[in-house]
Amino acid sequence: MKKYKFNQLYVVNAQDFFNLDTGIQNSLIFQGSKNWNFYLEKSCKESDIIKDATLFFFEKEDEFKKFISKNEIIDYSLEHLDDLKNFLVLV
Repeated sequence: MKKYKFNQLYVVNAQDFFNLDTGIQNSLIFQGSKNWNFYLEKSCKESDIIKDATLFFFEKEDEFKKFISKNEIIDYSLEHLDDLKNFLVLV
């Protein structure tokens, strides 16, 4: 398991994401499967803020499922499984 900490992340919905400037879109951390929101490192007027977030990467599905069943999470992603070979959880 790897993890990355963020002091702040910015959240936008899918409709707003595709209307953003490319520079802001390129700050994408990941898109969640729970609610389809996009999580960014750069802010924009459409975004909400999440403070003190941690993004966890799991290589094994059983570790991922165990973690999300025992922790309060913000979102998770299964969409990056093919390209990153990891399950992602944002806490």
